[in-house]
This record gives sequence, structure tokens and C-alpha cells, in this order.
Amino acid sequence: SRAAGLGAHLVEAATARYGKPLAGAAGVLLLVSALALLFSGSKLEAAIQEVETAPASQKQEKIDAATRLIDALKDPAEAGYFKGRLEEAQGDPGSASFRYREAAKAGSSEALTRLVGLLEHPKCRVRAYAAESLGELKAKGARGKLEELAEKGGPGENDIPLIGCSSKARAREALKRLR
Repeated sequence: SRAAGLGAHLVEAATARYGKPLAGAAGVLLLVSALALLFSGSKLEAAIQEVETAPASQKQEKIDAATRLIDALKDPAEAGYFKGRLEEAQGDPGSASFRYREAAKAGSSEALTRLVGLLEHPKCRVRAYAAESLGELKAKGARGKLEELAEKGGPGENDIPLIGCSSKARAREALKRLR
């Protein structure tokens, strides 16, 4: 991972400058920090999983618990990504795509990956929102998936003005923005 590579680089630089004892201490500190970050992310993932599986009578309680964990995050990109995950867990992938777009703007690669995944969603409007977001973000890495969507579309495609949905057309528009 990027964090592990950076950590290894920092330990190597500390060893060269300060010697092995101090570099070892820096390595331990980095390891503890990485584990804390990993644990907090997995705790949040578990809370979101609980929202997905909770019975209706407990769902709001689980949503509130996950929201508190998200609100405690300092990084806007990470918080935006998890807000999107929470929206999906509540059955609203359309709103999630907008959260992912904002998180990707703030630097979340996970949110960008999630948007690309939404291009294959069974609902046309979700695919359309994801395509629009990827075009706005000028996400060149999504070109192949956008081309596939622009060519094949998906379930629920229709071009009826005002009430129809065409993720194919949104994907074509997104591809124009990537140029």
C-alpha cells in the first residue's frame, strides 16, 4: 500500500540520519499508527455492515452509530467515502454516488473505485449518476468502463424525455469530458 511504502521510506531515511535505535522507534510508531488507522476503518466498515443487516426496528440506531463514527473522522476524503458507503447501506446508491464524487474530489481513490463499480449497477439512474460524476472528475482510469456502458447500456434504458433514463447517453457525455 501507499502508506506502507511511505513508512518504509521514512524508516530508511531515519536510519541513515539518526541510526538504528531511533529509526526502530520510528518504525514502531508508524506500525502503531497504521494499525490504529486500519482498526478504525474496519470498525466503521463493521458499523456499516450492521446497518445493511439490521432489522427495521434497529436500523436507525445502527445508522446513528455509524454516523457518529464517520463524524469523528478528520479526513474529508475518508469521511465522504464512508458517507457514501452508509448511503448505499441504506439502499440509496444514487445519493451515494454524489457522496463518492465529493470524496473523490477531496482525494479518495476508494470513492473513485466505488463510482466505477456503480457503472454496473442494475438501476439506470445510478449508472447515469456515476457516469456523470466520473466525467465531471475527468477520471481517465474509468474510460474503458465508460466506453462499455456507452456502447451496451444496461437494464432500464429508455430515452423518453423527462421520465426516461439513458446511462448510455450519460456515459457518452462523460467520455467527451475525458478528452
